[in-house]
Amino acid sequence: MSQAIAVLVQAGHEHPLEPGIPGEGAPGEPALNAAIRNALVARLKRDVRLRAISSPGDLPDGLTVDVALFLHCDGVENPTARGFSFGYPTGTGTHKTLADLIAD
Repeated sequence: MSQAIAVLVQAGHEHPLEPGIPGEGAPGEPALNAAIRNALVARLKRDVRLRAISSPGDLPDGLTVDVALFLHCDGVENPTARGFSFGYPTGTGTHKTLADLIAD
């Protein structure tokens, strides 16, 4: 069997934050992001092809992963709010593909 795909799932705005990055998010957003992240990581860990890594706002130094997803939730006062969103690095498309599969 090939090596498991390392998947980072970061909860946006959860403390500790990345040094120099401000942003507390909307009221309740850090807790909601963390709860969604925890549920997603638990689900990903059931798939032997994946190695899910949970992270708060401050990403671990030196971490190497195959895919990274950065979770945020829209504020309820935003008229275009659609629930949650994933940010991801651009590049090979692997990040967007996984984010789209999870969102579906």
